[in-house]
Amino acid sequence: MSEEQLFEQMKMWRQWSVEFLRTIPEETANQIPVGHNNNIRWNAGHILVG
Repeated sequence: MSEEQLFEQMKMWRQWSVEFLRTIPEETANQIPVGHNNNIRWNAGHILVG
């Protein structure tokens, strides 16, 4: 796999992730699951920006 193909796949997965995250209600995105320290929004931000 070429470097260009890798980056295209990364962009595709990022786009799919953003589209999916937009379907999550805001109240749900702000909840902190039991046993975790951060909410879905915080975790998604670290995945998508990192």
